[in-house]
Amino acid sequence: MNRCTLVSVAWLASLHMVSSVPLPFAWGDFGVALLHPSVDLVFVIAVAALGTAVGRGPVATRIGGALLLLSWIHQAALSLVPAFLERRFEFADLREIPSLYHLMLHDQPTWQHGLALLGIPTVLYLAYRGVAQALGHIAAFGRSEQSLHRFTVAAQSVVLLGVFAASIDSAHSLWRSSSLGAFVREAGNEFAHWCHPEVLDAAVEQSLSNANQRMNAEPPDLKGLGGADVHLMFVESYGRLVQRHPALVERMRPVYAELERELQAKGFRLQSTTCFPEVSGGGSWLTHAQLYAGVPVPDRFTFDRVVASTLRPLPKRFQAAGYRTIEVLPAMHRHWNEGSIFYGFDEALTQQELDYRGTTYHWGKMPDQYALHKLLQEHVLPAKQRLFTSFVSVTSHAPFRMIPPYVADWQIDAKTFAGPPRIEHPVTWLNMLQDPVGLTAYGDAIDYSLRSICGFACRLTRPSLVIVLGDHQPPIAATVQPPDDTKDVLLHVWTNKPELLQPLQGFGFVDGFVVPQDKPAFSTTEIAPGLLHAYGR
Repeated sequence: MNRCTLVSVAWLASLHMVSSVPLPFAWGDFGVALLHPSVDLVFVIAVAALGTAVGRGPVATRIGGALLLLSWIHQAALSLVPAFLERRFEFADLREIPSLYHLMLHDQPTWQHGLALLGIPTVLYLAYRGVAQALGHIAAFGRSEQSLHRFTVAAQSVVLLGVFAASIDSAHSLWRSSSLGAFVREAGNEFAHWCHPEVLDAAVEQSLSNANQRMNAEPPDLKGLGGADVHLMFVESYGRLVQRHPALVERMRPVYAELERELQAKGFRLQSTTCFPEVSGGGSWLTHAQLYAGVPVPDRFTFDRVVASTLRPLPKRFQAAGYRTIEVLPAMHRHWNEGSIFYGFDEALTQQELDYRGTTYHWGKMPDQYALHKLLQEHVLPAKQRLFTSFVSVTSHAPFRMIPPYVADWQIDAKTFAGPPRIEHPVTWLNMLQDPVGLTAYGDAIDYSLRSICGFACRLTRPSLVIVLGDHQPPIAATVQPPDDTKDVLLHVWTNKPELLQPLQGFGFVDGFVVPQDKPAFSTTEIAPGLLHAYGR
């Protein structure tokens, strides 16, 4: 075996080992990867060797290079999606690539956008060419006439070994499970559903039908609200971790006390409980659909069926009861037609309408307080009609790096947030799950988001019910010590019309912000029908 062959084997093995380490990785994971090699590399080498043995070397090495690159990319997806979103990767997630690009680079300078658009395809192409060339060096070992027969038999044996190893449960085998095999299985499932969509759709359709019937059974006029406005505030990543992790409990205790005093001074009573969506760590849009539709939404497949359905979600029911409905989406840089049709809000405020021109903050571009100020001044205070509004916060979105200044007097204009952040933590997507600074940054971000929503509520002049809830646990919930492996989020209600709290007691509310640790959570699927039942009487 010549030097080129040895170097090629070592290079491919090293790359494949690194690509197989779960992301985000710990150094100990490299040892596990080294001791448990992936069958994909063996299989790809066998493909290249067999192709060379039968005189189709260039084609075989190109195919092998493409397969190994696919294996690496799929392995990254299989690692990253569970790490950050705590659910399995599905093909439908590929549609989120533009959103992922926006998430990672939207607050970076133009030259970095250009570098990414040019660099990512270039790196992938060079990796493919390098892998194909290395496979060619390895396969060339069997080209000599005297070793052709021996090499062909050996290559066939390697293929059989790879197939055999891939069929063994990775928990009881030297080999790690095949990323290519997982890709083929997932593709097969997608194809099977494409051929027979009714098999999987039936369960979702039944859930949608049940939810629609349940909400249709309630009086539609919402007279129990007595004409009060309803403001539904989603706090990004506001999980129960905030009231379970010792450091966050200490961090938030004075914040809760201060916000409670401010609300009470403005005539608000507040109560709290806890609920859970089907997702954790990310996937906010799944939680929104689950709450509004009253059906479990654990993945993108279900989400697509819900949004395409004829179910009448909560915003449309408020609209039918005479409310003007407005949604505020500071993370959205454009309108989403399918969502507009399904949810049916009268007006949607995205980055286009909010017209923010200050410092660009991560993910949502603008601070929560700016978006809430626009909603308050331009839509809530001048309103002549009952309102149902929905606000999706952005400041507490991972990785919690930039914390804006809070403007106590709410005198806000286009230049208010032109200056630097109040705090900028050294946290990124790469160190967020391991570095303790991620926990500190998260606490600061939640403090800011809750403070902004509280300030908004304290400036309401009409009878109002403010519902504040987390959309999911933060990505760090399962990685901090001690971890919180639940999906529980916090749910608060604030109202300056105290009689509106009594109909909600079926949800198990307690006074104040803090929920007892032994209090069980209920599914967010109960919120939409529960509100209709509570106030339809």
